[in-house]
Amino acid sequence: MRYAIVTTLLLITAPCFAQTTKTVEAKTSGACSPAVTGNSNHFTINCSGISRTQGQQLLSILNRILSQQLDPKAVMDKLDEIENEVKKGNTGVWSGYDFNGAKRTQSPGRSMVVAGLETTVFQQMYRLKVSKNWSELLQLSEQEIKSTPDWATPYFFSGIANAELDDRDAAVERLQKFLSGADDRIDYQNAATYAKQLLARLQGTP
Repeated sequence: MRYAIVTTLLLITAPCFAQTTKTVEAKTSGACSPAVTGNSNHFTINCSGISRTQGQQLLSILNRILSQQLDPKAVMDKLDEIENEVKKGNTGVWSGYDFNGAKRTQSPGRSMVVAGLETTVFQQMYRLKVSKNWSELLQLSEQEIKSTPDWATPYFFSGIANAELDDRDAAVERLQKFLSGADDRIDYQNAATYAKQLLARLQGTP
């Protein structure tokens, strides 16, 4: 098996005020295992199955994330989007959910829409929103997120419910997740506009 060592990653962060020379052993799983060493915010990453060139590319990506103080969660969400786009491009097939829960599958020369259980759940969530039953709306939308995580609409309703229940952080997280999954599709446009306005109010931006 090939092993490549990504030698000494310099963390571009604020220096520690109280530094020690103690080595911290990191317990990780996966292809790469980091270990923090020394007193200068350095750590070494040992990776199996990648080349030195790939290691240097990973190092460059990590330092760019750190130097620009990017949100790691936002980066991971964007990587998920890129992965999905790559899969679509490789197969020529797209599959996803409309705002109302209908399952849509598109391939070269063919398009199919199926109204399944998600359309019934959508109607339930919509009725709970209209009746302002925020607790039940939150419960149902979170349940649907667990069962159908790639359907964006439950994140929208969860964001609204959390906002109405004064859980700002959860509302912001769910609305951002919804917007990242809405994919600029026509059937999501009205909900996306509403979500952006609500998100702006929650974050205190004009």
